Amino acid sequence: MEYLIIIVGAGIIGGLIAYRAKHPHVDENRKCLVCGYSGPMKTWMGNYGLPQFAALFLLICFIIPGLLFIGWAWGKHVCPQCNALAKNIPAVEGFEVGWR
Repeated sequence: MEYLIIIVGAGIIGGLIAYRAKHPHVDENRKCLVCGYSGPMKTWMGNYGLPQFAALFLLICFIIPGLLFIGWAWGKHVCPQCNALAKNIPAVEGFEVGWR
């Protein structure tokens, strides 16, 4: 019975990830703190295959680490210029980051 619950849960999560991959979520204005790029950035979990595979593998094999990984990785953005993960902030027009 537990295996059936795991398989159904993994299928639902996999389907949601596949749906998100076909309909990418791009936030409008974000600013990278590493390279200074300002513009649209894709979410890491919704648009890249490796984190999706890792999440699915962890959910199938180990439920709790899989949920922790999804909770950690969800909503992180990747800079298209330097590929920095989660090193960005929402860009506000007229606001400059003064520290570096």
